[in-house]
Amino acid sequence: KSQSASESRPASAHPALRQAPALADEHADLPSALLANVPSARADKLAFDSAARPPLGVPSQLHDLLPGGLRRGTVLQVTGSGALMLDMVAAAGDLWVAIIGDPLVGVLAAAEMGVNLTKLILVPEPGPDAALAAAALLDGVDILVVGPRAGLAPSDRRRLTARARERGTVILATTPWQGAHTVLSVTGVRWRGIGAGSGRLQARELTVERTGRGESAQCARVEITLPFSQAPLAEPNPLAVPLPAQVPATATVPVPIAPLRLVG
Repeated sequence: KSQSASESRPASAHPALRQAPALADEHADLPSALLANVPSARADKLAFDSAARPPLGVPSQLHDLLPGGLRRGTVLQVTGSGALMLDMVAAAGDLWVAIIGDPLVGVLAAAEMGVNLTKLILVPEPGPDAALAAAALLDGVDILVVGPRAGLAPSDRRRLTARARERGTVILATTPWQGAHTVLSVTGVRWRGIGAGSGRLQARELTVERTGRGESAQCARVEITLPFSQAPLAEPNPLAVPLPAQVPATATVPVPIAPLRLVG
């Protein structure tokens, strides 16, 4: 039942996404306090008890920091590493994911970390309607990643937090988010693969610290390793490279040189 509900959520968000620009124009002159009271036409159909749904999975290396997984309807702040964010998205399962306001996240990087591209929505530059777009996406995805280019006011973040709790969507914020339930910060990075001036990057070692509220109030730290690429390049074999065919020598044709003469 939960899988079918997850598959139908993007379809339910499409009308809201199409109406977002029109809503922005229609309510452009209204104060933000009134916008908070604009009713959602699909609120009754999409509302459900997020606590009753199972949490999302997390990478095995983060089990000590997130023993209960990603609880639906919560906000998790992940700063210091885009690769860690993508690794968490991939480990959550075959779910719908939207990344808004982060133009540095590319399709190739997401695919290398194991993210299902057929269920990935990228909105790198949401513009001035970032709050409306994020609210619409919350209705249709399981995970919403909010990047630095999503210009959100503190009041927008509070409304999105409440909307995520109602919809059962997990928000992953890659910038500081006041009121986040859990904060994961990368405080150290080391690279593997480079020897004494030679070699290729193979993996990165991250130091991740956890802070937050409630169960996450106690500070904790782990060391994890992320692969640099799921498909590392093979070392070239010089013996396997075919030599170019010998070019036959051609007769040299003398080129006549015109005699120099003084001008001017």
